[in-house]
Amino acid sequence: MYKQKSWQILLVGISIGSIISWSLFLYFYGQLQDKQLIKIHELQAEVRSLKSDKEILIEDIKNSNKEKLDSMELQDIKIEILNSEKFHLTTFSEYKLAQQIRNEINSLLAKDIKGIEESMEIIINSIENNHYQIDKNNIKVKVTRFALTTTLKIKIEIIESKQN
Repeated sequence: MYKQKSWQILLVGISIGSIISWSLFLYFYGQLQDKQLIKIHELQAEVRSLKSDKEILIEDIKNSNKEKLDSMELQDIKIEILNSEKFHLTTFSEYKLAQQIRNEINSLLAKDIKGIEESMEIIINSIENNHYQIDKNNIKVKVTRFALTTTLKIKIEIIESKQN
């Protein structure tokens, strides 16, 4: 059968067609892969560029935050007395005690937070070493909590109350 001329032409046509189609397939596949490879390299370059930009922006934000922290100032002072009921202080007496403490450290308002933070121990000692006169009572206090943001929050416990 393969000796017949028509079969030989058919087999040669199928072979040549397969070779041509395979060659076209490889050519188009190669072109497609080249485009994909170029696209991958472009995207990798873009990712590297974006990572570099991100690192620069993060560094700028850190520097900006440091500058803002250095320029932040104390805006308010809040004092809370934790155990006033134990020493039978009235609300008004509690208010007067808080005002006396506030008046003592009022000079800190509008000061840099960083400077206040550095002198925190001195501030605490000045509050604790002072005796406060409220309604014929001599009161000694202890600072239990000291929180510093743009507001200075101090929690105080009364440790001694002597009548004069």
